[in-house]
Amino acid sequence: MKRGFLLVLTALLLSCSSALKLPPLQSVLPGYLPDWFTASFRYPTQFNTTQRILLTANSKEYDFTASLQKEKQELRAVTLAEMGSLFLYLKINGNKVEIIRNPSGLPENPLRDGVAGDIRFLFERDTLVHRWNWQQNAQKTLLVQRYGARQIIWQTDSAAKQVEMATEVVNGQTIRIVHFKDYRYFDSIGRTLPARIVIQNKRWHYTLRVQLLDIHHSKPGKP
Repeated sequence: MKRGFLLVLTALLLSCSSALKLPPLQSVLPGYLPDWFTASFRYPTQFNTTQRILLTANSKEYDFTASLQKEKQELRAVTLAEMGSLFLYLKINGNKVEIIRNPSGLPENPLRDGVAGDIRFLFERDTLVHRWNWQQNAQKTLLVQRYGARQIIWQTDSAAKQVEMATEVVNGQTIRIVHFKDYRYFDSIGRTLPARIVIQNKRWHYTLRVQLLDIHHSKPGKP
């Protein structure tokens, strides 16, 4: 397990630290993480989003729009195909995943473990309960988040104060690589968020390209 993780971490370090000469990893308490780092994922407690999503799997592409709603701990994801017909409807609450409707015919396991896992990765992160290590210089900050058999390697742009990429590793196996792009300020919520996210799911062998079109605060009980 440790050997697999170290191989992934070493490869990432070699790709970005050889030229930048990053110092060795140092431990850091969650409360001392850079404010801009946690702000990169500071979505409202309750929100609605409209997104355009391109799913690439098995040499096929699926283009659809999605609505994601969060109320307290529950996430509801509804996707519509090109002509407006229902493609998929998921409810996610912690580790509980309900497939409400699946006209898409996509297999259940990739939906529960893959797509639902991708959604939880983006919107259910708690940065305050895990062990962290980091490297930093004027250009890059590399943070390594560890809890149990799971590690997440965050590569960030220190100057721009933005997260660029995250690599999730479990038991030495790369689960997903996520790229965060095109940060912009959303007036509707008063926050800066990545407008484009690319998720390469290595466990289930697909890619999601997500474009955030709109986000706003939601009212309880309203879709």
